Amino acid sequence: QYVGFKHGFPNAFGIHWEGSKSLGVFLKLPKEKYSKMRRLIPYKSEYDERWKQTTVHIDDQFKLQKLIPAFRMSYEYILGK
Repeated sequence: QYVGFKHGFPNAFGIHWEGSKSLGVFLKLPKEKYSKMRRLIPYKSEYDERWKQTTVHIDDQFKLQKLIPAFRMSYEYILGK
């Protein structure tokens, strides 16, 4: 299960369960943009080839504001910019 932010049909980003007790933020980005996104955020993340998205793991130190550049990147990708 997940909650997503959509623009038209595709999800740009959202929150999903990673297990029974942990959440992650997913961002739809092509693999080529993953390394740039990694430089923008201070959190552990991984790229999922199957869903073509990055998952950022939420921990006790997580601050949503620090993901704003990554959200912007994902949204602009969906818009085609």
